Amino acid sequence: VTHHMAWNGYHRFLVDEPLDKVFVRKLGSSAELNLLLCGLLNANNITAHPMLLSTREHGQVFQDYPIIDQFNSVIVQAQIGDKTILLDATHPYLAPGWVREDALNGSGWVVDPKNPRWGDILPGKSSSTYSFNLKLDETGQLDGKMSRAQDGYEAAKSREKLKDEKAQNTKDKK
Repeated sequence: VTHHMAWNGYHRFLVDEPLDKVFVRKLGSSAELNLLLCGLLNANNITAHPMLLSTREHGQVFQDYPIIDQFNSVIVQAQIGDKTILLDATHPYLAPGWVREDALNGSGWVVDPKNPRWGDILPGKSSSTYSFNLKLDETGQLDGKMSRAQDGYEAAKSREKLKDEKAQNTKDKK
C-alpha cells in the first residue's frame, strides 16, 4: 500500500469515499490507507483488525469507555504467527511494527468483532550507531572510514531524507 499510494496528511478513523475509488486515486487519509491495508492482509489470510487511536495532538483516550469522539485516526493490528504487530500505511519509510510518532499515545481500540479490546501503542527502540576506523599518519593527517547503522525512527528519517535528496538531484539535472 505504501509503495502505490500516498497519505494526504489527514488523520481520520472513517473513510470519506469507497475504498475502490481511493485505490484508483492513489491518495487517501489514514483511515482509507490503513483500512485498505487491513483488507489486503485479511484477503491474504493474515488476521488484521483496525485499531482506532487518538494522535498526540488530539489528546489521550479515556479507557473506561471507548467513546467514538476521542478517536481521530486508525492503524492496523495484525497477527503474524504468534506475534502481534502494528502497521501504519501512512508512512512509507517505517518498518512493520512501527507507527508514526504522532500516533504514540499509549493505547488504541482494536475493532475486532469477536474480541474488541484496548491494545498498547508503544514505541520501539530507535538508535543510530556510528563506527570509525581511523588511522593517524606521521604528518597528523587522519584517514579512515566511518559507518552508520540505524533502526526505528532514525532509519525512517534517513530514508525520507535520502529520497528527498534524490528527488532534488533529479530535479536539478533537468
